[in-house]
Amino acid sequence: MLIAFGPGTRDMLQHAAEKATLAVLTNKPGAASTQILEGTGLIGFFDQLVAGDGRWARKPSPQGLQWLVGQAGETPASTLMVGDSIVDLHTARAAGVPICLARYGFGFDTVPLTEITPEDWVIDRPAELLQLLEPR
Repeated sequence: MLIAFGPGTRDMLQHAAEKATLAVLTNKPGAASTQILEGTGLIGFFDQLVAGDGRWARKPSPQGLQWLVGQAGETPASTLMVGDSIVDLHTARAAGVPICLARYGFGFDTVPLTEITPEDWVIDRPAELLQLLEPR
């Protein structure tokens, strides 16, 4: 899951954690990722962390995402990956998982607009993610 530390992030994570299992999938090293999550006080929102130096191949390989989906007892169709980069988009597609791209993330400028499809979601603020977690 993307963590862009903007206004509303903590509230969004609190509400999202009540509705879904949250996890972090990052290409960054595990120790640094854990330190960042602990330092921001956000670590408690996440059930799992798959890092770039762990047992799974780094994104855009779908392995880490597929493992997280299984650990949550979900299916690709019932999962939502939130990311901000072309690597995140390719990871979600490779795993057959819907994606929500955060325009406010630092990597969004790497996503060619031509690769975003009508099935993909794009949000401008963390709070918008909560609407996607409502039952359809």
